Amino acid sequence: LRLVGSEMCIRDSYAFEQALALDAKFVEGLVRWGELLLSKYNIPDAQRSFEEALAINANHPGALVGLATVEMLTSNQSDRARELLGKAKSIAPAHPDMLLAYAHLAMNDSDCPTAREQANALLKTRPKNLEALTILAACHYLGDDPPAFDEVKKRVFAIHPTYANLLATTGYYGVRAHRYVEAMDLYRDCLLYTSPSPRDVEESR
Repeated sequence: LRLVGSEMCIRDSYAFEQALALDAKFVEGLVRWGELLLSKYNIPDAQRSFEEALAINANHPGALVGLATVEMLTSNQSDRARELLGKAKSIAPAHPDMLLAYAHLAMNDSDCPTAREQANALLKTRPKNLEALTILAACHYLGDDPPAFDEVKKRVFAIHPTYANLLATTGYYGVRAHRYVEAMDLYRDCLLYTSPSPRDVEESR
């Protein structure tokens, strides 16, 4: 399902239905389906898929992280997301998506030290993870450290030369920090690049 979803295949829904026809309690399938729906900004159905997975296995770290991500996208309060991520961490302390979600939650709270800590924890085992590197770059940018930002940017573009998400994500957190003019410059620069395909992102995880 992850591969089908990553190609945005028009038959992805059919593949999911076939998987559930074989096993209606296929938790991994429900989680992957929720992730795919979330990537397409279908938040209500993604939430439903994660909740269905947790109804079968209340301790599935991927489902907990997915539901926490939904909370981060739909609520101004971070308590519920933090609770879900805390549970996921107690079950799988090195879960890659949990570390990334924690990093983004910290960024939302303007807590760059914690965000860097989570990103670096992931980079120890996955040194080419683009999203973790992007978190580091955004922290350096917001910390007014252009040389460090440029260094991470070079690392990212060495992995994927047109990874526009680095600039877009940094711009997003710039907006949250009320640095609107700088964010607009980042978004303009972002247009010079093309985002990687989902397969490229998957291979960098």
